[in-house]
Amino acid sequence: MALQQGRDFVLADNITYVGTAGMGKGCLVGTHDRILVVPIEVTRVKGYIRYRSETTTLTLKGKNPAEMIRNFAAEDGVRLSDLSGLMDEIVAQVEGAVLHELSAIRRLKVKNSFFSRGIYLNKNDSNVGWTGYPLKKQDAVAFEEFYRGHPAAQQ
Repeated sequence: MALQQGRDFVLADNITYVGTAGMGKGCLVGTHDRILVVPIEVTRVKGYIRYRSETTTLTLKGKNPAEMIRNFAAEDGVRLSDLSGLMDEIVAQVEGAVLHELSAIRRLKVKNSFFSRGIYLNKNDSNVGWTGYPLKKQDAVAFEEFYRGHPAAQQ
């Protein structure tokens, strides 16, 4: 049986990516144990005196990363451990991909309001050190439902 989006994992396929690979579009996939951020199409500015920009579009096995992850999860016989292994492979091979282990996250918030919409992670008990990823409205609803009741979301 294939993994089900919304029950076994959650996916936002068009987020704003800002990271070491540059700035542009990315995707965000989450399980109950991990969250992975992957750049899809990023622009990087190079140079000190003469600036030039370089746009890179990332594909995994010839597909958009979000599409590849969604197709992988839809295959029969795929388990959560297989998806977790794929996440490890992606973070090892893709520059700018970030993997958050939720066991290390002390506080997790999913906000879905007019002024703030996204998922926010903090490894500290204080209000210092938040890492946030903006989400579109429908993605924020899906993430909010998926992480409702998660131990890190209780604080």
